[in-house]
Amino acid sequence: MPPGVIRCLTAINDSFINTGPLLQANAQHQLSRGLAGLHWGKISMEKNLVKHPVIAGKRAHKRQQGTSLILVLLVLTIAAFLGMFAFKVVPSHLEFLTVKSIGTSIASNDELMKQPKSKVMEALTRSFRANSLWELKAEEAFVISKDASRGGYKVEVDYEKRSTLFHNIDVVSKFQHNFSEDI
Repeated sequence: MPPGVIRCLTAINDSFINTGPLLQANAQHQLSRGLAGLHWGKISMEKNLVKHPVIAGKRAHKRQQGTSLILVLLVLTIAAFLGMFAFKVVPSHLEFLTVKSIGTSIASNDELMKQPKSKVMEALTRSFRANSLWELKAEEAFVISKDASRGGYKVEVDYEKRSTLFHNIDVVSKFQHNFSEDI
C-alpha cells in the first residue's frame, strides 16, 4: 500500500479513538472492505485532494457537466433567426398601430366625415406626414366608402406590408380594421 494511503488510514483510525469499541470494529471492517478493490492513482494529503480513483482495475469516470459546443451554436442560430424575424416584422406592426390610431381619430371626427371624400383623404395624408409614415400612402392603406346610416363616410384600413427575410423569402403582414365598428 502506498505511504499516502497508510497515512489516510491512520488519520481515519485516530478519529475513531473516542468512539466505542463496537463502532471502531465496524468502521475498520467497512474501511477494509472498501479498500479491497480500490487503489489510488495519486494522493496528495497535504492539499486534501484525491485524484483519479481506480476501482477494480478500471478508472472511475467523472460525469461531465455543461453544454456542448453544438448545443451553444444551435441556440445562437435560433436566437439569430428569431432576432432577424423580429427586426423585419415588428416595425410593420408598430406602423399599423400608428395607422390605426390615425384612422380612429379621423373616423371619430363627425364633422370631417360629412366633408367631401377628398377632404377626408387630405386629412389622412396630413396625419400620415405628421406621424412620419413616409413609405405608406394614405390612398393605398385606407378605403373610404359612403355610410348611409351615419350620413357620411366609413373608414377602413386594408393593406399588406412585405419585408424580405432572406434572399428570396419574404414575410407578408396583412392589416385590416373597420373603424365604423369602434364608434
